[in-house]
Amino acid sequence: MLIVLFFLIFQQIRTSKALSNTTLSGIGQCGVTATCMNVPIGCAWQNCTSAIAYSMDAYGITFGMAGITQDLTTYPGLLHFVAIGFSRDERMGKDTFITCVNNNTGGYVFAGYTDNWDATLDREATYKILTNTSQTYIDGTVYCSGRWNFGGLANVTNRERFFSFSNMVNQFHIFIVRGYANPLSAELVAHSTADGSDFPWISSDAINFCTNTSCNINITSAHQSQPTRMVKQTVASFHGLVMMAAWWSLIGPGILIARYLRCASTSAWFQLHRILVFIGFLATSAAFFGVFYEAGWVLYVFPCYDYCTYKDYSKQVHAILGIFVYACCWLQVLFGILRPGKTSTIRYCFNWFHRSIGLMAFTAASACCVIGVEIGKTGLSMGFGQYPYYFMIGSIGTFVGVAFICEVLSRRNSYEPAELEKPNSARSGCNGLSVILVLVYTGVSICCVIVLGYMLYQVYYGRGFRL
Repeated sequence: MLIVLFFLIFQQIRTSKALSNTTLSGIGQCGVTATCMNVPIGCAWQNCTSAIAYSMDAYGITFGMAGITQDLTTYPGLLHFVAIGFSRDERMGKDTFITCVNNNTGGYVFAGYTDNWDATLDREATYKILTNTSQTYIDGTVYCSGRWNFGGLANVTNRERFFSFSNMVNQFHIFIVRGYANPLSAELVAHSTADGSDFPWISSDAINFCTNTSCNINITSAHQSQPTRMVKQTVASFHGLVMMAAWWSLIGPGILIARYLRCASTSAWFQLHRILVFIGFLATSAAFFGVFYEAGWVLYVFPCYDYCTYKDYSKQVHAILGIFVYACCWLQVLFGILRPGKTSTIRYCFNWFHRSIGLMAFTAASACCVIGVEIGKTGLSMGFGQYPYYFMIGSIGTFVGVAFICEVLSRRNSYEPAELEKPNSARSGCNGLSVILVLVYTGVSICCVIVLGYMLYQVYYGRGFRL
């Protein structure tokens, strides 16, 4: 009896999480009179999580979509949505989507547009473009359909935010997305950011939009995140950690050593300076190119279009400053290779440029780290509020304080090579207090980086990623 009961329960769970093609079959025959896409690619209907179908004629697009929402449990209390997105690339930047928002009894069908990470439901466009919409919720699955009328777009106030699908030469990547919506406004809130069945699917090829029956296909090539979300999140987290360690725990002490611990009797200070900044340069290079790999080797300097927020500007400034920092690093390498001799008449100019560029790079790199708190992939501001800033201020403030004290001390303990020594000028060895202060800064910076690294790990772990 118990075996039969468990079997029936299992069957009920299976049935409640299986798609039915009844609704979508009315759109047309897949690959003949309609374009269809089921995900995961190649799934049988009872094993699919989402599906879309659309057919196009001279006056509009008839569409249908279905998606399981019963497995979306990350944010209890929120509504669920299924959406089809249209993009000219594999990134929903300034693009168009149609979504079905479910309230567990019925729901709504909306037209909307994206502004990179933000999705906006346009109710005016919904009213003027979409007709014959319907939405049902059966056994944990959302089904909806409707028609996108080409003629309605001309009457929409924000029509420049929507693609003109009536242009038959257009090609779009198709996105299938499931996620969460605000229970009061129905505005889309989020979709999964971790690898799994509920992460968005993207057609690998751009699909032709035309009334010719040859444009109707079964989309059989699609993917999710490339690289995987785990790889992206891991690289992004290590990018932040390595950059902080490189600039605050390696290059920072290297700057102080070169400036305040120069000794007349030994070149150990120079060798230590060179080792620290070189390791810092290698770490910076790894983190710099790592984050480019994570972004698909594409530079997103301007990640928003119309509705830019503080976080959007933070991403822009972070990217621009990061490029500036790395350019300064290569200038320092070039200057090191072309460094003139101690007796050269231009040695003073070299020293001035070397110090100035080094300090500018350190300042810009520190600013990048601080700005990075607001960037979504780090999750530091969302997970820990203002606390990351306190530790960053502790590291930067200690550097400034140590530099100030050592600068005062160095006025009485300056060293010049014998070849350039002025008559009656004082020469001195290393100042013991300066050594202690540099060691204090190094210890403080390492501790701050460890704490910030732990915060990054907590965000990483909290988002469901495991190494």
